[in-house]
Amino acid sequence: MFNSGYPYKYLRNEKDYCYNTTIRVYIYSFKSTKTNKDYIVRIEDLDKNAFALKYFLKESAKNKNRYKILTKLNEPFQVFRTCIDIMIDFLKNNKKASFIVVGEASTNEEKTNTQRYRIYEYMFKNFFSVIHFEHYNLVKHSIYVLLNRENKESLQHIENLIQNFIK
Repeated sequence: MFNSGYPYKYLRNEKDYCYNTTIRVYIYSFKSTKTNKDYIVRIEDLDKNAFALKYFLKESAKNKNRYKILTKLNEPFQVFRTCIDIMIDFLKNNKKASFIVVGEASTNEEKTNTQRYRIYEYMFKNFFSVIHFEHYNLVKHSIYVLLNRENKESLQHIENLIQNFIK
């Protein structure tokens, strides 16, 4: 089902203002060989080795709902497999990284246990071993957390981030 992702490239890191503060963002891109569409992947540094993973179609970059848009391009597993490949590559240089991913609700979907969240949960359980990561499911808010076992001190920080997010 998700044998391989698409080739990707690291573009740059930059500073961005979000979450009421300035953060470092690592930017990657890839092109779907199936649809010839370009995607942007953001790994946002939330401090203390906690990172948020986000991605969207490049053509939707200016759309405020870019993370909610369902592309209907019929390639979610290849796209998310590419994101997982990027996460694995990112871990090579950030060995204590923990990840937070929100399964955004599409326009007419409830925010609980979203379709995206269910895909993320399934794929994370298959690609990230419980030997190296603790898996936390916040189904009510469609948030999935991969807590790196080498960095348990980030748990309280991540809990605070999530509490601020769900307010």
